Amino acid sequence: MLTLLEVKQSLMIDFPDQDDYITRLLNAATARASTITGIPITIDVVDELGNVIGTVQNPLFDTDEINGAILDDIAAMYQERGESVSGSTKSIYTYRRLSVKPAF
Repeated sequence: MLTLLEVKQSLMIDFPDQDDYITRLLNAATARASTITGIPITIDVVDELGNVIGTVQNPLFDTDEINGAILDDIAAMYQERGESVSGSTKSIYTYRRLSVKPAF
């Protein structure tokens, strides 16, 4: 999972003024990636009886390709703040290619 610090480094931002806004962009871009790919962000850990005993990051979601596409989305949304931009067009291709569900 990407962190706020990683996103800020990618955007070359070194001040805390917009941390809340960037965190919202990170959450939105991460949710978008999960929705389009069909890959859950987290997975439940279950015991031998089927009881959920915890939640962990899904290693199928936390990949360099998906993280790069999420950073592209955040950069597009940050650059066009105030406009109705939902993310990078380039990232859609990555999400569709990695999708585990039919496109249409």
